This record gives sequence, structure tokens and C-alpha cells, in this order.
Amino acid sequence: MLFDWLVIGQVMPTNPAHSVRGPRHSVSKGSTPVLSSEEATALLTGMNVSTVVGLRDRAIIAVMTYTFARVGAVVALAVEDYFPQKKRWWLRLHEKNGKVNEMPCHHKLEDPFNAANHCRPPERGHEPTLHRQLCTSRKPRRHPGQESPSKI
Repeated sequence: MLFDWLVIGQVMPTNPAHSVRGPRHSVSKGSTPVLSSEEATALLTGMNVSTVVGLRDRAIIAVMTYTFARVGAVVALAVEDYFPQKKRWWLRLHEKNGKVNEMPCHHKLEDPFNAANHCRPPERGHEPTLHRQLCTSRKPRRHPGQESPSKI
């Protein structure tokens, strides 16, 4: 800044430091607050689960708490993204740029999901599924420029 001021004041013809790049600003420690174990337990046990909406909300917050998933990945959960594999239940998270992240569920995460799963009676000939407001069936995604299916 000093040399720029000197060039503007016509004390120097050019700035000798013009081609030098400054240091990049890089944050080494994130500023996102993280709940402690006691705070997470108090948050999940303090929710009203007497209604279907309360069960849904507890399941959503439990996913974000125990998986550290982005909100967009949790909102994009579909029924088939919660599945059993051997003796554990697994979650399939659809992250940014089409990345798919499969991970085993924390044992405390299975309880809210199973409670939301069994809050609806099973449909004719189907197993009980996750609450429709929590997880929706995945629709095929259209890419930009792709034609929509023609109506018959």
C-alpha cells in the first residue's frame, strides 16, 4: 500500500512490489459449533414424540447429530437410503456433486429411525417404511438440456 501511494503521488514511476502476491488467508480451525454429548442427549430426549411430526423431527435431528451430515443430504434421504446390511442398519447420504456416502448407523440413531418407521401401519403387501414426510421416494433426476418424458 505504501508503494501504491508513492506511485499515485508520482514519487516513484512504478510499484516494485506489484508482482508479489500476498499470503493466502487459510482458516486452520473451523468455526462451526459442535454439541457436546450431554447437549445432544438433552436435545433428543427433550423433544415431544407423542405425534408423528415429533418422531420425524427427532429422526432428522438425530441424523444430523450422529452423522454430521449436511442439511441438504438429510433432506434428500429417500426410503431406500436406510437399509440393513448384515447386522447393522446403514444410511446412504447423497452429498454434493453426486457423491454417495454410505455409513453404518450409530446405535443411538437406529432408535429414532425405527420409531419413525413403525409409526405408520404397513400398506397392503408392503413392509413398514420410513415416514413419508421424513423420506420420500427418489424420483429420477433430469439433467439440464434433457427432454422431459412425453405424455401418452
